[in-house]
Amino acid sequence: MRVADLMTANVADCSPEDSIRLAALRMNERRCGCLPVTVCDDGEKRLVGIVTDRDLACRAVAEGLDPENTQVALCMSFPVQTIARDADLCECAERFSTLGVRRLVVVDADNRCQGIISRADLYRFITDQSADEQAQTTPQVATAPSPTGPETVDDANHSDALLPAHENRR
Repeated sequence: MRVADLMTANVADCSPEDSIRLAALRMNERRCGCLPVTVCDDGEKRLVGIVTDRDLACRAVAEGLDPENTQVALCMSFPVQTIARDADLCECAERFSTLGVRRLVVVDADNRCQGIISRADLYRFITDQSADEQAQTTPQVATAPSPTGPETVDDANHSDALLPAHENRR
């Protein structure tokens, strides 16, 4: 399975010149926690940063910045941590672990933003896979073979076998 199979595609973005209020509104509208920050070069959007809900809270709100007059460039994180869309999920998990980030921007061979993959996306996939595997597994109960063969034990005839080990009967 590849990153492209699990990522969120068609993500909203913003420019470094946009206000942080606009970025927050866009995140709220799209119900997402981050926006890639892009600039247009020759008609192509080039990735220059990422702004997250945490960036807005910790860098803007906590510092009392004016949301209308503060540009995204002041709050965004860069350089952006990326992963190739054709990377496998093991590589993705390793990058999350190594980098300690919550999200990776998924890029194509020309480093253009294709989507976002989050740790939550990956964990949800792993959890779903694990649940599917458990549902398909039938529990097997192993029993020790009987020395006298496959007969069943009649409790009434073998009542001594039902006594607790600490009791002595004569």
